[in-house]
Amino acid sequence: MSSLGISRLLSFKNKADEKKMTVKIVNIQDKLKETLKKLMLDQFFGI
Repeated sequence: MSSLGISRLLSFKNKADEKKMTVKIVNIQDKLKETLKKLMLDQFFGI
């Protein structure tokens, strides 16, 4: 995932938080899941 993709995910998460919505990522590939965990972004998204 590029830095642009990560930036867009965080932007989406912030907008969802403003509207008191929960973001959950489902059916995620293992490689992407590992990347999000390494960046500690798994704490922000329900994975």
